[in-house]
Order: sequence, then structure tokens, then C-alpha cells
Amino acid sequence: MHAMTIEQTQRKLPIGKLAWGLVLLAGGALLFLEFEQTIEENVRSYRVPPLLLQPLVENAVTHGVGQLIEGGTVQIAAGRNGDHVWIRVENRCDPDRASKPGEGIGLTNTRKRVATFYGAAARMKVVEEPARFRVELALPNVSS
Repeated sequence: MHAMTIEQTQRKLPIGKLAWGLVLLAGGALLFLEFEQTIEENVRSYRVPPLLLQPLVENAVTHGVGQLIEGGTVQIAAGRNGDHVWIRVENRCDPDRASKPGEGIGLTNTRKRVATFYGAAARMKVVEEPARFRVELALPNVSS
């Protein structure tokens, strides 16, 4: 399977170099959106499957900060912890949102990509709190 570095993946995200701004959502609503990216230098060349982060960022906007009147921040972070590279996408969300059973297409596809690319050595954890949503990936520290 073709792989990209975290840095290349970061450039392919729809946010590009955007740090903040107004975004026009489907339906014509304007949303204030901010991105915080904290990528440790020692993982910028780590290789990940294509489209690993895009569905997570899209979910963070569509189902998270996109549902908040005031908008919000999507945080993307990555680093090394021992024998794993970790990647985290986190956002605020409406604490009164309707609960949905199971995972949607974006999370399911990301879980499948992780399993196909890294096998049992990788983990994906979804943390849902009343006002926050976070996806944490722990990927094996393999040479590129």
C-alpha cells in the first residue's frame, strides 16, 4: 500500500496552512473555525496510509465544531512515545448532541486503514465526553 509522511498528509488536508477563518458550511451557515497543529519534529517523516487524517478532521468539523454556534478549534497533534507514534485529533462538540450507536463511515474506514496498514500492532481509541470528542491512534514505530 502506498504511504505518505505525516507532513505530506498534513499538507493534503483541506485546512492546508489555514490556522483560523470563517468557513461556509452546507446550508449557508458561517462558522468560525480554528486549527491547532502540534506535530513533533521527530515524526514528520513517519509514513501513514493515504487519507488517514482527512476523515477524522472532516468528522471533527461536521459533527463537532460545525454544530456549535460559536464554532471552535480542531486540534491535531502527533509525537513519539516509546515504541509507538501517536496521532490525536480532538474537538469540542455540543454536549446536548444526540447519541448515535456505533461508529460512522469515517471512523470505520479509518479503523480499517489502520488495521490494513499496521496490523495488530496499532490501536485506535475513540474517546467521547459530553463536550469533547477525541480519536487517538497508536501506531508502531517502524522505519520509513
